[in-house]
Amino acid sequence: MSRAVFPQSLRRMRGGGVGMTQSEPFDTSTHEEMGLMQGFPPPPDKRVTQADGFFAAPQNRWAYQNMRSLWPSREIAPGSTPRALPRKIDPGLSRIEVAREDGSKADFATYLRQSFTDSFTVIKDGAVVHQTMMNGMTPHQPHIMFSCTKSFVGLLTLMAVEQGQMDEAALLSAYVPEGANGGAFDGVTLGQALDMTNAVDYDEDYANPQASIHDYLHVFGTGQPGPRPGLCDYLLSLGAETSRAHGAEFHYATPVTDMVAWALSRATGQSFTDLMSGQLWQPCGMAGPDYILVDGQGAPFTGGGLNATADDMTRFAAMILAGGRVGNTQVVPEAVIAELEAGGSEAAFEAGGEATGRMQEGGWSYRAQWWVRRQAGHEAILAIGVHGQYIYVDRPRGVAIVKQSSQPLSSDPYFSTYNLNAFDAVVERLS
Repeated sequence: MSRAVFPQSLRRMRGGGVGMTQSEPFDTSTHEEMGLMQGFPPPPDKRVTQADGFFAAPQNRWAYQNMRSLWPSREIAPGSTPRALPRKIDPGLSRIEVAREDGSKADFATYLRQSFTDSFTVIKDGAVVHQTMMNGMTPHQPHIMFSCTKSFVGLLTLMAVEQGQMDEAALLSAYVPEGANGGAFDGVTLGQALDMTNAVDYDEDYANPQASIHDYLHVFGTGQPGPRPGLCDYLLSLGAETSRAHGAEFHYATPVTDMVAWALSRATGQSFTDLMSGQLWQPCGMAGPDYILVDGQGAPFTGGGLNATADDMTRFAAMILAGGRVGNTQVVPEAVIAELEAGGSEAAFEAGGEATGRMQEGGWSYRAQWWVRRQAGHEAILAIGVHGQYIYVDRPRGVAIVKQSSQPLSSDPYFSTYNLNAFDAVVERLS
C-alpha cells in the first residue's frame, strides 16, 4: 500500500461545509451527479471502460459497483437461505467526530462523504447498529473489495492447515511443483508466502507507471490492449529479490497471494470459488450476488478480485466477531482466529519499511494475509483493500466495521489515517 500523490485534476478547493475546518481536498460528487454511464450510449466523456475503470477517478465511482459489466467473472454460490442480520440501530453514532490527518475534526456525515464512502456498516455484539449507503450503493449491490480478497485466501489456507491438508513449513513447490524453477517462489515456504516475507522482485507502487503492479494488472485486462499472459504463466515468470533472504522482511506483493491460492486449490482439489462457497458463503448464509474477477483463461484474481455486497461482508464480519461461529455452527475454527489475532512478526513488518500513516506507530504486523493491530485498547484484525475497502474486527470490544469506498487514490495516509481514526471513534462510542 504505497503512498500516492494528490493529483491536481482531482482536487476542488472550495469553502468548508458543516463540521469542516479546512478546504475540501477532493471533488466528492457521486457517479449519478456526474452522469457517468447514463444514456444509450453514454456520451464519450461519461463512459467508463476497461482502460479507466480499475483505478482512474472519477470513473471508479461507478465502476466499483459494476465490475462484472467490464471484466469476466465467476459467481460465488450463496447459501440456500440468507441469514437475517439482527438490527439495533444506535442513532448516537451519527453524532461522533472524526479527526483528519492534520488534526482538524469532521462530523460523521462529512467524514463519510470526504472518504468517498459507498457503504459503511457497524456491528456490535452481532447486531447491525449503523448502516449508511452513499453514491447509489445498496446493501445488496456487489462492490469490489480489492485486497480484502487476500484475507479470504489467508483464512481458507489457515483452515486447510488446521484440517491437515497443508503445512506452513512445507515449500510452495510441494503443492505447485512448477514453482521450483529458480524464480520468485523457489525455496519459499507456504508460511513465508502467507505472511509475505518471501523475497520477490516486485514493486507495488501504484503511482509509478513503471512499477511491476501494472504488468500484473495487465493480466486481468487493465492498461493498453495487446497480448496478455495467463495468471499462472505470469506468476512463474517472476524473479527472486536476491538482496533479501526469504522470511526476513515483510514485502507486500499481490501476486504472492495468487500463488498461495494456487497451492490451496492444488492441496484441496477445489477451485477458489468452490472453497469460498462451501467453507464460508453457504454456512454464513450469504445472499449474494457475489463474484470474483478472472483472467482471460478463467483463473481467479485472488489478489484483489472479490466483489461482494455490503450485507454479505457484514455477515462475514459478524461470524469472525463471534469467534468463527454462526449460530451453533463453528464455521472457522477458533484456533485459526486466535492465530490471526496473535499476529505475525512485528520485526519483519518494521524491517520491510512499508508502513505508512498510523501503521508507523508500532504494534502492527501482517499474518496470513491479514493486517494485525496489537496496540493497547485497539486490538483488531483488518482486511484492507485499495481505494478504501475495509473489514475491521475488534473482538475484545465486540465491534466490527465494513467500509466500501471509491476513493480517488489507491492508498495514501490522508485516507488511511482518516479511516482508522473513524474506526477508533466508532469503537470508543460503542465501548
